[in-house]
Amino acid sequence: MQAKNLSYKDIRQYIKQAVGSDTLKSICNFVNAQSPCLWGIDKPHGFVNESLCLVIYKDMTGDGYQKILRSISFLPNLSDKSFRENTWRLRVLLAKWGRNQITLGNKDDWEADKNLMENNPNLKSINLWIDSSNFPKIKYTGMSRKANDWSFKCNSPGLHFMMLESAS
Repeated sequence: MQAKNLSYKDIRQYIKQAVGSDTLKSICNFVNAQSPCLWGIDKPHGFVNESLCLVIYKDMTGDGYQKILRSISFLPNLSDKSFRENTWRLRVLLAKWGRNQITLGNKDDWEADKNLMENNPNLKSINLWIDSSNFPKIKYTGMSRKANDWSFKCNSPGLHFMMLESAS
């Protein structure tokens, strides 16, 4: 989504298409319940939700702070420094929300979930599996293929994540 004068509604719709409206509503409710102390000279009604959507949009698109600030038509007095500080503060809350979404369970739970899977003799003794994924990051000046951030899967800077999954 690369357009000038992006409205709050446009950005919110972009996020809803990616994560679903229930997930976005859950995130907004969680963050608002925490009453975050955000930076900003003008804090109009809905400032927390607008800032939250900007942070999620930034993380989804990988666009820079100033590029996003130049392209939005809302929060006209939000400075680059305030946007950066609010991003940091809201990411802490987003991490907290994410941890609440994960249920680790135990061996008995995993065994029960395994029975819900298709009957496949090759998977009979498996109740957990591991997978990995790489997510690209924006290339920065001085980045080389020898850097710790380099992902050969992405052929660019990236983050590598390992995920442990159960059958459910």
